[in-house]
Amino acid sequence: MLYNTIDSTISGGIEKNHASKSKPENNGQKGKKDQGDPRFEKNLISGIISLILLAITEKSTEPLYGYKIWKEMEAREKGKISLKQGTIYPVLRSLQKEGFLKSEIRASQSGPARKYYWITTKGKATLAIWKESWRDTRDFVETILGGETHE
Repeated sequence: MLYNTIDSTISGGIEKNHASKSKPENNGQKGKKDQGDPRFEKNLISGIISLILLAITEKSTEPLYGYKIWKEMEAREKGKISLKQGTIYPVLRSLQKEGFLKSEIRASQSGPARKYYWITTKGKATLAIWKESWRDTRDFVETILGGETHE
């Protein structure tokens, strides 16, 4: 089953591939699909994309344009999450506005000019904090989902 996890207020979106042979239960609620909370998922995905964009720009040895960043993300997702290209552009602009990324428009030999992005010192410091926060959050959620109890 394929469904969009981000509502239409964000251009593009992310879709998750779920291979399930059984139909989702709706617990007696007619007409309601098991889609989760779109607002929670929108905020979660937006934060994760911000973290990923900063990480990709930090690892790059040169400035990257949006499509190249998207291709990097797509190459690493291994069929688990299908990222629509348009999803990253509002996040790139937001990261730039916050001072985490810088950009400049450069001429291209293979088409129109492109906007190139690179991480700033402030972006690197923020990324270090976000990585630690991500790891702590991931570990906590995995502990809860894994059923570990501490009595």
